[in-house]
Amino acid sequence: MAVVSGNDAFVKLGATTYAFRKWRLNFNAGVKIYHAFGSPAQKTTEGGYGGTITLEGPYDTGAMALVMGTLYTIHLGLTAALELIVAGRLADGELGAEMTPGGDPADIAVNFASDGVFAIAFTAPA
Repeated sequence: MAVVSGNDAFVKLGATTYAFRKWRLNFNAGVKIYHAFGSPAQKTTEGGYGGTITLEGPYDTGAMALVMGTLYTIHLGLTAALELIVAGRLADGELGAEMTPGGDPADIAVNFASDGVFAIAFTAPA
């Protein structure tokens, strides 16, 4: 089995590549659990589905013109040949700075709410 290390991972918003350090895609199929009358067995049914995309890394004041509420096409790459594409609206985030001499650069973490249909399936980057 091939293992992916993450060393070749990348993030693009539209066609622009950003220097994020980390990305995560939390997805939820909205499965509803119920028990049919007279049966002790658990059953499930499909529900609404969606996801949250979280991007974290150094804040680049010259290149990160991110706008709250904007819908982005987000490319989440694991390698040059493996990429997930999800439409997401910038929902919230946080910006912070370490205030010590020689400290790390300012950090940003942003969350996007998925918008529309997406599949957990990998495609080759264009």
